[in-house]
Amino acid sequence: MKITRAQALRYLDEARALNDGGWITHSLAVGTAAERIAAHIVGMDAERAFVFGVLHDIGRRFGEMGMNHVMYGYRFLCAAGDDEAAEICLTHSFPVQEITAVNAGWDLTDEDYAFLDRFLQEQSYTLYDQLIQLCDAMATGEGIVAIERRMMDIMIRYGVDETSMPRWRKLFVMKAEFERRMGCTVESVLGLRTLVRV
Repeated sequence: MKITRAQALRYLDEARALNDGGWITHSLAVGTAAERIAAHIVGMDAERAFVFGVLHDIGRRFGEMGMNHVMYGYRFLCAAGDDEAAEICLTHSFPVQEITAVNAGWDLTDEDYAFLDRFLQEQSYTLYDQLIQLCDAMATGEGIVAIERRMMDIMIRYGVDETSMPRWRKLFVMKAEFERRMGCTVESVLGLRTLVRV
């Protein structure tokens, strides 16, 4: 079963009552950005991209947590019958397709860690996986922002370590590929001002 736009928004409204916070605005911003970009790419379903973006962090409905939100979201959306959306919950934090490529709080059980590690090793990322990774890197609790601003937000909240630069480089490669496919800048599609490149 594919979750509809209305269902995705209902899940987010329910989540607001359970664990309100900046992640709700962030999720709506990711969905909006994904929909706008997908609408400019032949073969992508903008409505589906919106649903994926809105639900990528839905595991946070279950409370404050670190990386465990990916597993909670995965299980929640599998139970809802949308395996594709569920898998986006697992992939959205991993532009570099290795479990050790993030520096966020690890609060998974050993079994879940092993499952996620295997999943990432075996998964072939789709354009939707990459789109949500990119849009996740362009949304804060205040809305859609330039990727550089979001990176600064992440640096302030989590710090910088050896995983940071490979992730950021990968995100800029993804951004360039989406721009090639669209024939215009991501910023222009999202209504953002572009930085002046010297």
